[in-house]
Amino acid sequence: MIVAGRAQEPVSKLLTVCIATRTASVRSGGAGDAGGIVKPARHGNRGPGGDPKGRLIKALGLRRPSLAMRPALRRDALLAQNLDKTVQTISSFEKGSKMRDLAILTFMTLDGVMQGPSSPKEDPSGSFTQGGWAAPYWGEVMAQVRAEAMSEPYDILFGRKTYELFASHFPENGADDPESRMLNEARKYVVTSTMTDLAWQNSAPISGDIPEEVRRLKRMDGPLIQVHGSRALIQTLIAYDLIDEFRLWTFPVVVGTGAQLFGPQTERRDLSLVKSAQTANGVVMSIYRRAGTAQS
Repeated sequence: MIVAGRAQEPVSKLLTVCIATRTASVRSGGAGDAGGIVKPARHGNRGPGGDPKGRLIKALGLRRPSLAMRPALRRDALLAQNLDKTVQTISSFEKGSKMRDLAILTFMTLDGVMQGPSSPKEDPSGSFTQGGWAAPYWGEVMAQVRAEAMSEPYDILFGRKTYELFASHFPENGADDPESRMLNEARKYVVTSTMTDLAWQNSAPISGDIPEEVRRLKRMDGPLIQVHGSRALIQTLIAYDLIDEFRLWTFPVVVGTGAQLFGPQTERRDLSLVKSAQTANGVVMSIYRRAGTAQS
């Protein structure tokens, strides 16, 4: 089942909230005492909002501690310092730990529709009647796709419908076809809550909390994860900001209706164009990455 919502916060951010709360408690006493407890700063030149920690103290309803409480508060201050060091260590680990990238390989029309590129029967949902709009361009496009997006080994993440479409075709092709051989040998993960018997070799189902399952896959050792088609799955990956690279082929076709790659609820993201090219028949390849990230 595909779940909508937001990604979980990293451990370091949760610990930072803990530190802020404990530090606010420590600093809520009188100034100049033996425990080094200080008052929150007054408004001064910070504007009408005042000191942020002071606002937090007020919001939490904290009061000045009694003398009996101050040893415990000094202990809390030391705990806050230790937690601060822990946050710095975890943050360094999160920045330094390497997760493998996830890329989507998507064919789309000039007006942004990605539904049913191959044939009229591929995806007629929503009364879509324009399926097969990419078929006249396949020859030159697929040669470019193989060179740019299928030349290196990768794992594949499928939605159920796209998996069924691929599984009905590629396993039957002989080992002499390089594209079929790569797809057949690749590790394939299928988002499904209904399929248990995945006959295509090297296939495994994933279900439940799909965003968390995808994060788990990204933390595993292995090559790039690439999504082929899988329109509904891509919407979840976009919503949870799990896509590192957009590999887009835009066809010189306008269909007017149909499901688009980026829906009306998509939040703003800044991307960097890392490569572009076009075929002789007018299809444009554009490869984008998250702004400020290097290609792995």
